[in-house]
Amino acid sequence: MQSQLILENPDKNALEQAVRDYVDIMDKRLAANNEYVQQELEIETDEGTATYVGIQQYQAGNIDKSSLANRVPSETGALLCLVMDEIGVDDWQDSLNSQTKDNYVTLYSILKEWVD
Repeated sequence: MQSQLILENPDKNALEQAVRDYVDIMDKRLAANNEYVQQELEIETDEGTATYVGIQQYQAGNIDKSSLANRVPSETGALLCLVMDEIGVDDWQDSLNSQTKDNYVTLYSILKEWVD
């Protein structure tokens, strides 16, 4: 994902395949250790979207998004948000904003729904 996002014209097909691979890996990890991975997904979603919002604000000053991919590669949540923007995942931000305490939404769950 990172290598595509730093390109001036990312390959949408490569990003879509990376999302499919991500969902496949997370499915396997969830099956192996659901409780731990679910907590990790929640952190990825919370911290990643916060970083994503910061990047969007930073970019408003015409700063290149490659700074994320090169500077903080462990922040997958922000990368996933950028990928969803790039590949056109509809209403992903609305899904996050409409979640409730009883219906927690993760970036993974949004991407899983998009892949399926």
